Amino acid sequence: MTPGDATMRAAAGYEQGDNDVSALIDAADRETSGIVSGRLADGSLDDHATDHASSVFARTVLLAERRWNPSGDLAELVAIHRGLFDGVFSDAGRLRTSNVTREVTDKRHQAKNPEAFFPAQLIETGALNISTELADKRNLDNLDRGVFVRELAHVYDELGYLHPFREATP
Repeated sequence: MTPGDATMRAAAGYEQGDNDVSALIDAADRETSGIVSGRLADGSLDDHATDHASSVFARTVLLAERRWNPSGDLAELVAIHRGLFDGVFSDAGRLRTSNVTREVTDKRHQAKNPEAFFPAQLIETGALNISTELADKRNLDNLDRGVFVRELAHVYDELGYLHPFREATP
């Protein structure tokens, strides 16, 4: 996903101190205002909806500037999701309430598999397990590079399976 030209010009102005982050968001939203979000059966974005890159980029800058409460739990994921996608998706920061399948696959037996993602009714439990595991590993702090990469990949995989949001899990 690549932000559009107008957004990149506004980002350069932000970087140089010529405008604030709200001007960057305004430019990005103007650039993507005509986009109609396409959805795949699993709720993820199709190729046309990647045109939201400008809005998501601008909100990433906003999120980095304003920060969020680093609680290390599901509330932190919700805050990040809301920060990145508020104004982009109507359900920004809201947990998935139904099970989804991954119909975008070459393997038909996996396409309709309801276990492709963690069950919606257990998202809070799954998130607690992941955050507890991270806390037990001191949030992957002070690890050798190889161990860090392996542990980070494991957590990333678990979060991907948890898939707590309908759209764009951070």
